[in-house]
Amino acid sequence: MNSIDAQSAVSLSGLSVTFTQSDGTEHRVLRDLDLDVPRGQFIALVGRSGGGKTTILNVLTGLVAPTSGRVGVLGVRPEEARSRIGFVPARDALLPWRTALRNVEYSLELRGVPRAQRSTIARHYLSLVGLKDAADRWPWQLSQGMRQRVALVRAWAVEPELLLMDEPFAALDADTRQSVRARFRALLQSGPPRTVVFVTHDLDEAVLMADRVTVLSGGRITADTLVPPRDGQEATSDELTGVHLALLRKLREALHEDERV
Repeated sequence: MNSIDAQSAVSLSGLSVTFTQSDGTEHRVLRDLDLDVPRGQFIALVGRSGGGKTTILNVLTGLVAPTSGRVGVLGVRPEEARSRIGFVPARDALLPWRTALRNVEYSLELRGVPRAQRSTIARHYLSLVGLKDAADRWPWQLSQGMRQRVALVRAWAVEPELLLMDEPFAALDADTRQSVRARFRALLQSGPPRTVVFVTHDLDEAVLMADRVTVLSGGRITADTLVPPRDGQEATSDELTGVHLALLRKLREALHEDERV
């Protein structure tokens, strides 16, 4: 326990993960990776498929055990931090037999929140993302963007100290994605600072949303940089300055570094 950094939300030291494939060969997904995420930071992990982004999320939740290295989550082992973590998947994964309201309540139910409080809390968060009037609709009655907003507040309603997001906007069209990103920004600003680890393939989205962008390629970090402050709150490219555009060029070079090896 002394080796885990209690001051960081996420602390990875010398992390390697190797999977055994169906033919018996081994595939090394992460290679001696070091990563420290301070509490309250919004970090985006960017990279192509197979680069190790989702594996990191699975390690942080304790679903995947490292082959070697140390992992600290909120100052403890991943398994001990699960009740303090929220997770938003790429697909909303709503329960079809529950209304939007009851889907949000479900996360609270799992955390032991009394029934009398669950509805009040769920309605509050649905209102924050513009779904006050959709609380009693079934998932099949909601658009994909509405469903993804329900998934966001389902994770957010339990007030997690660490929020893990695995390409949460990937299934949305461009206009809906912009709208949901803006709603999520509003959520971030509605309470105390939360730590967010956000996986995406989209560098523009990473620079628009995050405080820090880390590029993974071939299981290693090829770039890790803070993002300068942005103007506005609409999560559009209009907020990006020349400094941001230069940063994007640098990150794209890092993203394709393994192609030149």
